[in-house]
Amino acid sequence: MRYLAALAAVLTSLLALTLGASSVQAKGLSASACQLIYDSGVLPEVTGGRDPIINSQGDGCSAGDCWQEVKTPDGQTICHYARGVLVVLGRATSSKRARSYVHKHIARGYQRIDVGADLAAISADSGQAAIVMAVGRTEAYFGMGAASDDDPNPAWSGVRKVTIDGAHKTAKHLRRPGCPQDSGQC
Repeated sequence: MRYLAALAAVLTSLLALTLGASSVQAKGLSASACQLIYDSGVLPEVTGGRDPIINSQGDGCSAGDCWQEVKTPDGQTICHYARGVLVVLGRATSSKRARSYVHKHIARGYQRIDVGADLAAISADSGQAAIVMAVGRTEAYFGMGAASDDDPNPAWSGVRKVTIDGAHKTAKHLRRPGCPQDSGQC
């Protein structure tokens, strides 16, 4: 767990970008969220080909890895540069309510984007990007970012494009019948 602090920072930053949780929480969608991370094709960009550290809880799943370790003056090993991805799913009572989830984010500054969802919006900076989307009754958050134990502003060149590509594949999978309720269908 030597990368725990950096990965926790990535995932906390990504979750903070959501500006609130989905309007309706579903139970046990973490398996589908993890499957969607694998199917999105972003893991090589997150892990550099190494095995990711996976964490699933509630309706979400995260994956990440430390790319560069450094030793502190007192000999402690910390992560100088890490990358992570987070997917959180929710099921609304109607597709209108799912789109409302995205509209709330647009009102807070997210920009509309076409990733194949019914409605989607993005927020991005030099180190992280997050896309919220509605696909039918499903609300989804797809975020990626960089973190560091010793750099308060780690950058990830191309994070916006990688996030858009991953969200596009995720929206396509969410259109499959039975997804996200049954992770085997995603």
